[in-house]
Amino acid sequence: MLKIIHHWWLAVLSAIVWWGMLIALLACWAAQGHPVYSWITDRNKTILFISDVAATNLQPIFISCSAVQGLLFVLALASERLLRHNGRLLPNNRRREKWCSICAIVCAFVGQLGILFVSIFNTRYFSSTHSDFLVVFIVFVGVSSLFSIYEYFYLDKHYRDYLSIRWSLGIKCTWFITELALAIAFASTHNKHVNVSAVLEWLVSFVYPFYTLIIAYDLWPAHKTAKGTYLNKSYPDPFSQTLPDEMPIKEAYDA
Repeated sequence: MLKIIHHWWLAVLSAIVWWGMLIALLACWAAQGHPVYSWITDRNKTILFISDVAATNLQPIFISCSAVQGLLFVLALASERLLRHNGRLLPNNRRREKWCSICAIVCAFVGQLGILFVSIFNTRYFSSTHSDFLVVFIVFVGVSSLFSIYEYFYLDKHYRDYLSIRWSLGIKCTWFITELALAIAFASTHNKHVNVSAVLEWLVSFVYPFYTLIIAYDLWPAHKTAKGTYLNKSYPDPFSQTLPDEMPIKEAYDA
């Protein structure tokens, strides 16, 4: 099946599922006339949080989509580790790179469990538990992305002639800084300016899947390489002053 769909589709589908869920929640709330539900105590709130909308009869959508996108997200990261090990992507050269990749997968798994429990323990009946698992999701997905950034930092040092690695590193750093700034703004306005905070939460959520698209970009070269393609190859020394004149597989990777 993966030979037909390819591994990068795991990440793309994860993004599609998440965005589809957000659009569905927004559309349903809009179709209802943007109500502020009776169980919401803050009557100054006119823009609802995602969790407020999802705590209604729309909760099954929240649960199912959170579960599916989380599974696809973790599988996409695990696929990258496997593809590097099998030589279908540029392999890791240091043990710390491999451990960064593994730690990214583990943290992503914990983070995705967090969002699953966020969807199960809705904010209407389990407000405190809901908030705790939201923190788990944000922190562990953020740490997972940091491990990935760290891995790509060292990959870029070794494969200096592969611009795709550098592009991925730069985009991941940009995504992380953007999400961190939005998350800080969301947290700082949560108790003081609830409507602003709600807008920021929706914005953070819509930006989040761009990270999975970066993973899709990382997985893309594997769709046209066979097992072992990048194993036993000669790569430039990251600490040398010169690079080899020809790198036959570079064009295939950056294409």
